[in-house]
Amino acid sequence: MQLVGNKYFYNTEPSGIVWSAQSSLFYMVSDDGRVMEITDDGLINRVVEVPGDLEAITLVTERRQKLYIGVERNHIGQRNNTILV
Repeated sequence: MQLVGNKYFYNTEPSGIVWSAQSSLFYMVSDDGRVMEITDDGLINRVVEVPGDLEAITLVTERRQKLYIGVERNHIGQRNNTILV
C-alpha cells in the first residue's frame, strides 16, 4: 500500500483502521502515535497525537461511538496501556 496526498501520511506506518457507518469516516492508528479521522475519499479531517506505539483500533456503537485503541507497550503518559482520546 502506498499512501499519498497528505503530509500526515508520509513516514507513517498504519497499524489499524476501522470504518464508522454512523459518521461515514475511517479511523486509523499508526505506530508513531497518531489517530487519524479520514473521509471516504481519503481526506484527513483530524489528527490526534497520543504517546505510544498504536497497533489496533476498533469502534463500539452503543449509545455513543467509542474508539478503543490497542497499544504495543507502555509509554510515558499511559496508565495500564489505556489511552483516552
